[in-house]
Amino acid sequence: MVVLDTSVIIKWFVEEKGSKRALVWLEKHVKGIEKIAVPSLFFYEIANVLIYKKELPLNEIWKVIEYLFKLNLRIEEVNSELIMRAVLLAREREISVYDAAFVVLSILYRAPFYTADKKLYEKLKAFNFVKLL
Repeated sequence: MVVLDTSVIIKWFVEEKGSKRALVWLEKHVKGIEKIAVPSLFFYEIANVLIYKKELPLNEIWKVIEYLFKLNLRIEEVNSELIMRAVLLAREREISVYDAAFVVLSILYRAPFYTADKKLYEKLKAFNFVKLL
């Protein structure tokens, strides 16, 4: 199991620095080698990122979202424990609660957490399970 944040998964659909490394995780997931976990808020977050990619027409955005739902990702629904732990971590590390939700998921699953967000990584690198893509 691995937790990937939106900054990694967006690279599957938008060519950016690190896209090749990000696509390795997709390939591993599709082949059943490694399960990818995300909090349920991920779908809102990635949709939000996609609408700001003006080069992507709406029908392409809808295809991406449909594809993501068909991937059978491990989706952790929101619950009070997840939120409370995310709030605590967000306050301690001065990160968003949204970002903290991914990290808390990693803690709960005892799984590595990958981000392509260098600023986020810098705030979390003291945790040995946090990795920069």
